[in-house]
Amino acid sequence: FPTRRSSDLLVYSGYAAVHYCSNLFFVGYDLDIVAQKYGQYLEWLQKMKLDYHVIYGKIGKQLTFNLLGRSDEPCQLIGEDFNELEMLPILIEQNNGTSLFYLYLAKSILFYWFKQPEQAVAQARAAEQYAQSVAGFMLVAEHNFYYSLALLGHYPHVEQQQQREYLTQVAANQETLKTWAYHAPSNFKHKYELVEAEKARVLGQHWQAMEIYDQGIQGAADQDYIQEEADRKSVV
Repeated sequence: FPTRRSSDLLVYSGYAAVHYCSNLFFVGYDLDIVAQKYGQYLEWLQKMKLDYHVIYGKIGKQLTFNLLGRSDEPCQLIGEDFNELEMLPILIEQNNGTSLFYLYLAKSILFYWFKQPEQAVAQARAAEQYAQSVAGFMLVAEHNFYYSLALLGHYPHVEQQQQREYLTQVAANQETLKTWAYHAPSNFKHKYELVEAEKARVLGQHWQAMEIYDQGIQGAADQDYIQEEADRKSVV
């Protein structure tokens, strides 16, 4: 029988595996490589019967597949390994805050990339209630970033009162992101700049937006965040 120490090591090995894969995704590795890694580690996690980790990993794998075009509905996490329509009620019943946060974040990212900012905002807000479950995870920073981008993407389509609310939320997000950018500029400085540029753009400050975009795009390129470099280039 496994000792408690060996059991703990297995559990933490599972955490290392799923976070390794999700981190590859968020730092901009080729999506085909990310999908391959998810496949390898999920096979091991299932063999070790680490069901909690398997669910988390399958969300990330399906997010990757959706962005690779391997889903009939690009903004729904539905595929061979994961079905959000089946799993969401189960995760809510289990109060699995970690996987719920990741699921809502994944959907926010998909809605943002597929040009549905209103839905991206709704999913980012849904994730907020589970933020305590992922304190210290890279997911928190990604949520901050995509939440602000979604708000600014939807900003032109809402009334003035809601615009003010959106800008207040973006300012709060940016205050946090600015602190992270100071302490870890290689990961967060370009994100802060890209949000600032997007904010300037929607406020009609075009020259300022172009200047800050250039800084953020260059920063993303320097740190190999190719997905963020490419997305912003498409706006400028």
